[in-house]
Amino acid sequence: MAHLLSKSTYIRSLQCVKSLYLYKNFYNQRDPLPEERKVRFEKGHDIGKLAWQLFPGGVDASPNHISRFNESVQLTKQLIIAKTKVIYEPAFIFDDVLIALDMLVYDDAGWKAYEVKSSTSISETYLNDAALQYYVLNGAGVLLRDFSIIHLTKNYAEITSRDKVETIFSVKSVADQCKLQHDTIAIHIQNMRFVLANKKIPQVEMSDHCNRPYTCDFIGLCTKHNATINTGLFA
Repeated sequence: MAHLLSKSTYIRSLQCVKSLYLYKNFYNQRDPLPEERKVRFEKGHDIGKLAWQLFPGGVDASPNHISRFNESVQLTKQLIIAKTKVIYEPAFIFDDVLIALDMLVYDDAGWKAYEVKSSTSISETYLNDAALQYYVLNGAGVLLRDFSIIHLTKNYAEITSRDKVETIFSVKSVADQCKLQHDTIAIHIQNMRFVLANKKIPQVEMSDHCNRPYTCDFIGLCTKHNATINTGLFA
């Protein structure tokens, strides 16, 4: 089961289609990852694992290696058929998009999805991320009763290890916002297929979008490309 996009590459494509194309075709020419971003990634991973305590006793469906996502997708299917109460990192593929949700929970009301963010608020990027996951889950046949983003409370830094984990997190349903993006997501994925099937790098001028919502890791290569655009080097 091959896939074209993931959560991160979808968000990347919303920021810049050229960045997506470079990621898929010139991956090894990315700019070095700043140390502070590595720290943020590690923090996000740790916060995600901490949030598991909100729904303890679940089954971890994540693969042993990122290249073995198919095993995670198959295990997730088995766990859903068995109506496993809590699944951590369940994986799904639909419409050429692979996602790994933070938590999928089953109760008397049905399936509820949860995505964890290491921030104290919900940004537009987080909503786009959630909407994509809702789209994939729905397409994969998971009938969701709700989709929520779990984020840190504003006073989380003051909370000690003696406090309950519930005091660290705030849970906000975003299902209605996710549903509104369904048709837009389908169109965008189709556009991305067209972009990636092209043999030439998309012509996108560098501007403020190179740093919003994230600093692009192809600024060096993109600068080089713009300077040599007429030489045929990147044809």
